[in-house]
Amino acid sequence: METKSEFDYNSAYFDGKLSDWTAMSIGAISGKLLNTLKTQPFPRDGVVLDFGCGSGAYQSYLGQSSLDVVGADISPEAVRQASRMPYKTVLLINPGTPPLPDQSAAIVFSTEVIEHIEDAAAAIREFNRMLRQDGLLILTTTLYFSSINVYLSTAIQQKHSGFQVIRETMRYLAGFFSRRQQESFVRKWCYVPLGGHFHGFKSSSLKSMIRQAGFQVMEAAPLYIFPPVGFSRYSTLESAKTAFRFPVNLVMMTAVLAISALNSCLKILKLGANNIYLVARKAHAVA
Repeated sequence: METKSEFDYNSAYFDGKLSDWTAMSIGAISGKLLNTLKTQPFPRDGVVLDFGCGSGAYQSYLGQSSLDVVGADISPEAVRQASRMPYKTVLLINPGTPPLPDQSAAIVFSTEVIEHIEDAAAAIREFNRMLRQDGLLILTTTLYFSSINVYLSTAIQQKHSGFQVIRETMRYLAGFFSRRQQESFVRKWCYVPLGGHFHGFKSSSLKSMIRQAGFQVMEAAPLYIFPPVGFSRYSTLESAKTAFRFPVNLVMMTAVLAISALNSCLKILKLGANNIYLVARKAHAVA
């Protein structure tokens, strides 16, 4: 389960560049997590593995399982910070070294991690290996739909030409039909802005990957951490009103209202989610 070695995760996540992600997402994710722990049966022996635990924000929620919680992260700084939390232990993940023995975990929880792992399918197979029979895999990850917002934000900042925007938008659309095009677009435009992303998954292909690894998908729910459409800091009416003056502000506010209406429709239809919350159960092996 290797990640791209030259990306400095300590700098990205603990020096402030991306450290606000957990604060923005924990409300939505923790509610779903607690509901899963209440409604989905899981083995009552073994541990809970918090894979990619960061500074340990989810330890207290995972502790509601009444099982020991083990943290694991690739970042030494994350391990140092998480060790202040009441984990059973916090492990530093070394590439090529499994964090837990076979069938030792009742639950593997991993939020916004597998998109950082180049061979995501291998990581999911490793989760299966570590889980007990009927154990739960609970994960969240980024969906491909949101990658266009990342590109458009970059295009605004770097003042891309109209031709370039059209060309890259066409490449983005091609990614819905070609996994190679999808991964090429994500790596080009999302790797640095999103903190080392290799992937932006389609819900259908992610579920297929998880089933192929020996899981039964129990739940796949959209997460709207950010508005589905919104590619600049002027994505709300208040920010637009304070940033622009007449007549430009009138145009901007009209655009913001239209985007807000579109976002409301997409959420009602459960389309255009940025992320996904997924629960899968380790299936029984075929005799």
